[in-house]
Amino acid sequence: MWKLQILGHYVKWLVTAKTRQGIHSPFVYSFLDNCLYKKSDRELFMTPENQRSLLKKNTDLLQYIDPGAGSRILKTPSAEDSIRTVKVNQIARTSLQKTGFCALFFRMIKYFNYKNILELGTSLGVTTSYLSLANPDSRIDTIEGAAPVAQMAENYFKNENFSNIHVHVGNFDDILQKVIDDKTYDMVIIDGNHKGEKVLRYFQKLVKHTKKDGVIIIDDIRWSASMYNCWKQVMKHPQVNCTLDLFQLGLVFFKPGMVRQNFTIRF
Repeated sequence: MWKLQILGHYVKWLVTAKTRQGIHSPFVYSFLDNCLYKKSDRELFMTPENQRSLLKKNTDLLQYIDPGAGSRILKTPSAEDSIRTVKVNQIARTSLQKTGFCALFFRMIKYFNYKNILELGTSLGVTTSYLSLANPDSRIDTIEGAAPVAQMAENYFKNENFSNIHVHVGNFDDILQKVIDDKTYDMVIIDGNHKGEKVLRYFQKLVKHTKKDGVIIIDDIRWSASMYNCWKQVMKHPQVNCTLDLFQLGLVFFKPGMVRQNFTIRF
């Protein structure tokens, strides 16, 4: 049922999505012009993209408890604490963030000069390494629920000397508060659980730990009906001033003094 609905969502998004034309917000126009639509030098990303290629060829088996919402592509169950046995290359093909979005995160860190970053959902570490490359002087906290997956990511970080990445292993529900307790972040990326009610709860908690002028990025906002409902609730949050709907990603900006606006942006 949701697959049919998401097709309708996509058609509506295509019809309403804008580029720079028609954007009257100076903040959003500048962001689109100088960051979102900027071209990246792909040579900067050789290390993470080489790692992506290696992971896609890796047939090692990993077994772990999946605390997230499973995978449509791998036909894995969505029950809490379901045990998964998956090849590394399957994870690489279905769970790693797209290169284009990784490059966008890289550009955002540079454009806004973000220095404190939180990622929920390390996976195999490709996105995390993009974050590290964008600002080697930043601090990156990244949380991964599956210990064997986190270990592979940590090995990669150590081998490539990504020394500003701090990996925390555990279920988000169990360790998130401990990780963020005394910290505030410029950028938060939520990409490790696809249960809308949980993502909304994480968002509400993380708003208090996101700096003024910071951003929270929610991945897969149309993964399911519950995720899209979560996105609609996020747009109504009283502290949110500006949202950008990129169809897969939702960018949530906190801009004190800015009139609340929600934009649908083609990317």
